[in-house]
Amino acid sequence: MLISHQDEHENPVTEGLQVSDEEFAEWQKAITKIPLPDNVFELLFQLRQQLEQQPESPYISDRRWKKALRLLQACAFFSGREQLAPIDLILLKDCLWHDMDSLKMVQQQITLLMTGAAWQQNTLLRELSTIQQQRLAQQQKQSEYNALTLIKQQNTFLDGAKVIHFPRGWKQPR
Repeated sequence: MLISHQDEHENPVTEGLQVSDEEFAEWQKAITKIPLPDNVFELLFQLRQQLEQQPESPYISDRRWKKALRLLQACAFFSGREQLAPIDLILLKDCLWHDMDSLKMVQQQITLLMTGAAWQQNTLLRELSTIQQQRLAQQQKQSEYNALTLIKQQNTFLDGAKVIHFPRGWKQPR
């Protein structure tokens, strides 16, 4: 950089890729209009509470939270979306920390929040558990239905003998 002979006032970006001042101003207005849906607000609120409950929680000012929200709005805008989505919250891991310890804590809390709430993984795991329990109960019923049953019968010729009953559809061996 010190020995470079490039003109520091020369823009290295080709003219077709440059962003005009007007275009930049339009983007700023459009980014401000990206709404924060209730479900994403709730996730932000949960994350803030989780971080504040940590023993060595980093101080995150209201101003930083507001700037972080602006980053999320820009992400949604440049992704072509009309509102914030839970996936945008992943960016917070790059803007809420101030040292390596707080970086790890923020990343951990965002991971917990995203896997648990944002992607509804906990809800899906509960539903999967319910389906699995129902499947096991159905398998148990089917096993009981298909099992051989022994019934004690009383009559003069077979007094005390046990007769084996096979499930429906099975042929009795000869």
